Formats: sequence, C-alpha cells, structure tokens
Amino acid sequence: MRHKKTHCLVIEEEPYNWSGPNSFRHHRLTEVSFLIIMAGLLSSLIRRQKNNRTQSARLQDRRKIEGLLAAPN
Repeated sequence: MRHKKTHCLVIEEEPYNWSGPNSFRHHRLTEVSFLIIMAGLLSSLIRRQKNNRTQSARLQDRRKIEGLLAAPN
C-alpha cells in the first residue's frame, strides 16, 4: 500500500472551499463575455457573407465586360 503524502499546512479532516461563492457579478460577467464573443462571431460571419457577395458581383460584371469586348460590332 502507498502512504499518502500530506502537506504540513493541510488538515485533512477539515475541508476548505478555496473558491468563494459564485456571486451575481461573476454570473453577469460570464454572460456578458459570452454575448460579446457570440456578437463577434456573428459580425465576422456577416462580413464574410457580404464580401462573398461583392466578389461574385464583381466577377459577373467582369464577365459582362469581357463578353461586350469580345462581341463583334
């Protein structure tokens, strides 16, 4: 059997809760942080969609111009 190593400052019979109670402020900060992260992700996705639309519109315009230039007069 292994012998348990104990620290001289720890008394095993008396458990100690090292973390304080979760306060309302802690929960509010967690919620706000989550909302900020989600807003950032959403804005990033919207920006990406917007860029994809403008790129496809530019490509269509370029094809129209090339078609007009290639067409015989």
